Amino acid sequence: VDITKDIVCTDINPTLEIIMCNLSFPYKHYNMKPVKIKKDRYLLMTESCYFRSKSRTVNIYFKLVEINNNYKIIDEDTLEKIEHMIRIEIQINKKGIYNLNRNKQDKRSLENFLDNNFCHSYLEKEILSIFGAEKYVNTATAKKLIDQSRYSTYDKTVLLSIIQMIHKCNGLYELEKAIVDVNTFTPTEDGNLRQFREKWLRKIRLLGINPVTIPDHFGVTELPSIYTLMK
Repeated sequence: VDITKDIVCTDINPTLEIIMCNLSFPYKHYNMKPVKIKKDRYLLMTESCYFRSKSRTVNIYFKLVEINNNYKIIDEDTLEKIEHMIRIEIQINKKGIYNLNRNKQDKRSLENFLDNNFCHSYLEKEILSIFGAEKYVNTATAKKLIDQSRYSTYDKTVLLSIIQMIHKCNGLYELEKAIVDVNTFTPTEDGNLRQFREKWLRKIRLLGINPVTIPDHFGVTELPSIYTLMK
Protein backbone atom coordinates (compact mmCIF):
# COMPACT_ATOMS: atom_id res chain seq x y z
CA VAL A 1 0.00 0.00 0.00
CA ASP A 2 1.30 3.45 -0.94
CA ILE A 3 0.06 6.48 1.01
CA THR A 4 1.25 9.87 -0.21
CA LYS A 5 0.70 13.53 0.53
CA ASP A 6 1.98 16.52 -1.40
CA ILE A 7 2.87 19.71 0.46
CA VAL A 8 3.41 23.01 -1.35
CA CYS A 9 5.97 25.08 0.57
CA THR A 10 5.99 28.59 -0.88
CA ASP A 11 7.52 30.27 2.19
CA ILE A 12 10.35 27.84 2.94
CA ASN A 13 13.21 26.15 1.13
CA PRO A 14 12.13 22.58 0.29
CA THR A 15 15.76 21.47 0.03
CA LEU A 16 16.52 22.60 3.58
CA GLU A 17 13.42 20.81 4.88
CA ILE A 18 14.64 17.57 3.25
CA ILE A 19 18.11 18.03 4.79
CA MET A 20 16.60 18.54 8.26
CA CYS A 21 14.39 15.45 7.87
CA ASN A 22 17.52 13.41 7.10
CA LEU A 23 19.39 14.83 10.09
CA SER A 24 16.49 14.22 12.49
CA PHE A 25 15.42 10.70 11.44
CA PRO A 26 15.79 8.50 14.56
CA TYR A 27 17.53 5.15 14.88
CA LYS A 28 15.53 1.88 14.96
CA HIS A 29 12.15 3.28 13.88
CA TYR A 30 10.64 -0.02 12.69
CA ASN A 31 14.31 -1.04 12.30
CA MET A 32 14.56 1.28 9.29
CA LYS A 33 17.89 1.97 7.63
CA PRO A 34 18.88 4.60 5.06
CA VAL A 35 18.34 3.33 1.52
CA LYS A 36 21.69 3.11 -0.24
CA ILE A 37 21.83 4.84 -3.62
CA LYS A 38 24.95 5.26 -5.73
CA LYS A 39 25.20 9.00 -5.34
CA ASP A 40 27.19 11.44 -3.22
CA ARG A 41 25.79 11.19 0.31
CA TYR A 42 25.49 14.94 0.87
CA LEU A 43 23.85 15.50 -2.51
CA LEU A 44 21.39 12.73 -1.70
CA MET A 45 20.52 14.38 1.61
CA THR A 46 19.33 17.47 -0.29
CA GLU A 47 17.05 15.42 -2.54
CA SER A 48 15.29 12.84 -0.37
CA CYS A 49 14.91 11.40 3.11
CA TYR A 50 14.68 7.72 2.24
CA PHE A 51 14.54 4.95 4.88
CA ARG A 52 13.39 1.34 4.60
CA SER A 53 12.69 -1.78 6.69
CA LYS A 54 11.07 -5.14 5.98
CA SER A 55 7.66 -3.72 6.84
CA ARG A 56 7.74 -0.11 5.60
CA THR A 57 9.46 2.49 3.45
CA VAL A 58 9.44 6.21 4.19
CA ASN A 59 10.45 8.57 1.41
CA ILE A 60 10.22 12.36 1.71
CA TYR A 61 11.53 14.12 -1.35
CA PHE A 62 11.64 17.32 -3.37
CA LYS A 63 9.31 16.63 -6.28
CA LEU A 64 11.13 18.88 -8.77
CA VAL A 65 14.42 17.05 -8.19
CA GLU A 66 12.69 13.71 -8.75
CA ILE A 67 11.33 15.01 -12.08
CA ASN A 68 14.79 16.20 -13.13
CA ASN A 69 16.52 12.99 -12.05
CA ASN A 70 14.15 10.96 -14.22
CA TYR A 71 14.51 13.34 -17.18
CA LYS A 72 10.77 13.92 -17.39
CA ILE A 73 9.44 16.65 -19.67
CA ILE A 74 6.80 18.84 -18.03
CA ASP A 75 4.87 21.93 -19.08
CA GLU A 76 5.10 25.32 -17.38
CA ASP A 77 1.84 24.91 -15.47
CA THR A 78 3.06 21.65 -13.96
CA LEU A 79 6.44 23.20 -13.18
CA GLU A 80 4.74 26.03 -11.31
CA LYS A 81 2.84 23.49 -9.20
CA ILE A 82 5.79 21.33 -8.23
CA GLU A 83 8.73 23.73 -7.91
CA HIS A 84 7.91 24.19 -4.20
CA MET A 85 6.42 20.74 -3.60
CA ILE A 86 7.55 18.13 -1.07
CA ARG A 87 6.07 14.66 -1.39
CA ILE A 88 5.66 12.46 1.68
CA GLU A 89 5.34 8.81 0.77
CA ILE A 90 4.94 5.77 3.01
CA GLN A 91 4.85 2.29 1.51
CA ILE A 92 3.50 -0.44 3.77
CA ASN A 93 4.61 -3.95 2.87
CA LYS A 94 2.83 -7.22 3.65
CA LYS A 95 4.49 -7.55 7.06
CA GLY A 96 3.41 -4.03 8.01
CA ILE A 97 -0.18 -4.70 6.91
CA TYR A 98 -0.25 -7.88 8.99
CA ASN A 99 0.93 -5.91 12.02
CA LEU A 100 -1.73 -3.22 11.51
CA ASN A 101 -4.39 -5.95 11.26
CA ARG A 102 -3.13 -8.02 14.20
CA ASN A 103 -6.47 -7.73 16.00
CA LYS A 104 -8.47 -8.71 12.92
CA GLN A 105 -9.40 -12.16 11.72
CA ASP A 106 -8.24 -11.33 8.19
CA LYS A 107 -4.64 -10.16 8.55
CA ARG A 108 -4.44 -9.49 4.80
CA SER A 109 -7.38 -7.06 4.75
CA LEU A 110 -6.87 -3.73 2.97
CA GLU A 111 -10.25 -2.37 4.07
CA ASN A 112 -8.79 0.34 6.30
CA PHE A 113 -6.77 1.75 3.43
CA LEU A 114 -9.94 2.43 1.43
CA ASP A 115 -10.87 4.99 4.09
CA ASN A 116 -9.33 8.38 3.34
CA ASN A 117 -9.57 9.50 6.98
CA PHE A 118 -7.70 6.38 8.14
CA CYS A 119 -4.91 6.98 5.60
CA HIS A 120 -4.60 10.64 6.56
CA SER A 121 -4.51 9.83 10.29
CA TYR A 122 -1.98 7.06 9.74
CA LEU A 123 0.32 9.36 7.78
CA GLU A 124 0.12 12.11 10.40
CA LYS A 125 0.74 9.68 13.26
CA GLU A 126 3.78 8.18 11.55
CA ILE A 127 5.37 11.53 10.68
CA LEU A 128 4.76 12.81 14.22
CA SER A 129 6.30 9.64 15.67
CA ILE A 130 9.40 9.99 13.50
CA PHE A 131 10.13 13.72 13.61
CA GLY A 132 8.03 15.27 16.36
CA ALA A 133 6.13 18.55 16.05
CA GLU A 134 8.81 20.94 17.32
CA LYS A 135 10.28 23.49 14.93
CA TYR A 136 13.92 23.50 13.85
CA VAL A 137 16.00 26.48 14.96
CA ASN A 138 19.59 27.40 14.21
CA THR A 139 22.33 26.30 16.59
CA ALA A 140 22.84 29.79 18.05
CA THR A 141 19.14 30.07 18.96
CA ALA A 142 19.11 26.59 20.50
CA LYS A 143 22.15 27.38 22.65
CA LYS A 144 20.52 30.61 23.81
CA LEU A 145 17.28 28.83 24.77
CA ILE A 146 19.21 26.18 26.70
CA ASP A 147 21.34 28.79 28.48
CA GLN A 148 18.23 30.76 29.48
CA SER A 149 16.30 27.68 30.65
CA ARG A 150 15.77 26.69 34.29
CA TYR A 151 17.73 23.48 33.85
CA SER A 152 20.71 22.83 36.11
CA THR A 153 24.20 23.78 34.98
CA TYR A 154 25.04 20.10 34.51
CA ASP A 155 21.93 19.47 32.37
CA LYS A 156 22.68 22.51 30.23
CA THR A 157 26.19 21.22 29.59
CA VAL A 158 24.87 17.82 28.51
CA LEU A 159 22.21 19.32 26.24
CA LEU A 160 24.69 21.62 24.55
CA SER A 161 27.05 18.71 23.96
CA ILE A 162 24.23 16.64 22.43
CA ILE A 163 23.40 19.39 19.94
CA GLN A 164 27.05 19.45 18.87
CA MET A 165 27.36 15.66 18.77
CA ILE A 166 24.35 15.30 16.46
CA HIS A 167 26.15 17.34 13.81
CA LYS A 168 29.51 15.69 14.43
CA CYS A 169 27.83 12.34 13.78
CA ASN A 170 26.03 13.68 10.69
CA GLY A 171 22.59 13.28 12.18
CA LEU A 172 20.50 11.89 15.03
CA TYR A 173 20.35 8.42 13.45
CA GLU A 174 24.12 7.95 13.60
CA LEU A 175 24.43 9.36 17.14
CA GLU A 176 21.69 7.07 18.47
CA LYS A 177 23.24 4.15 16.60
CA ALA A 178 26.55 4.90 18.35
CA ILE A 179 24.80 5.00 21.75
CA VAL A 180 23.32 1.54 21.11
CA ASP A 181 26.68 0.11 19.95
CA VAL A 182 28.56 -0.96 23.10
CA ASN A 183 31.80 -1.00 21.10
CA THR A 184 31.51 2.69 20.26
CA PHE A 185 32.62 5.32 22.74
CA THR A 186 29.87 7.72 23.72
CA PRO A 187 29.69 10.05 26.73
CA THR A 188 28.43 8.10 29.76
CA GLU A 189 25.91 10.82 30.66
CA ASP A 190 23.91 9.95 27.54
CA GLY A 191 22.99 6.59 29.10
CA ASN A 192 21.16 3.98 27.03
CA LEU A 193 18.97 4.88 24.05
CA ARG A 194 15.78 5.01 26.09
CA GLN A 195 17.32 7.34 28.68
CA PHE A 196 18.87 9.46 25.94
CA ARG A 197 15.48 9.98 24.32
CA GLU A 198 13.18 10.17 27.34
CA LYS A 199 15.46 12.33 29.47
CA TRP A 200 17.82 14.37 27.33
CA LEU A 201 16.06 14.77 23.98
CA ARG A 202 12.78 15.37 25.81
CA LYS A 203 14.36 18.23 27.75
CA ILE A 204 15.31 19.90 24.47
CA ARG A 205 11.86 19.31 22.98
CA LEU A 206 10.22 20.83 26.07
CA LEU A 207 11.89 24.09 25.05
CA GLY A 208 9.75 23.97 21.90
CA ILE A 209 12.56 23.03 19.51
CA ASN A 210 13.82 19.95 17.72
CA PRO A 211 17.10 18.56 19.11
CA VAL A 212 18.53 18.76 15.59
CA THR A 213 19.54 22.33 14.81
CA ILE A 214 20.06 24.24 11.57
CA PRO A 215 23.77 25.02 11.05
CA ASP A 216 24.30 28.75 11.62
CA HIS A 217 26.10 29.22 8.30
CA PHE A 218 22.89 28.26 6.46
CA GLY A 219 21.57 31.71 7.35
CA VAL A 220 18.11 30.43 8.40
CA THR A 221 16.81 31.17 11.90
CA GLU A 222 13.98 28.64 12.05
CA LEU A 223 12.02 26.13 10.00
CA PRO A 224 8.72 24.33 10.71
CA SER A 225 8.72 20.57 11.21
CA ILE A 226 7.48 18.41 8.36
CA TYR A 227 4.60 17.42 10.66
CA THR A 228 3.57 21.07 11.05
CA LEU A 229 3.70 21.53 7.29
CA MET A 230 1.37 18.55 6.93
CA LYS A 231 -1.09 20.02 9.43
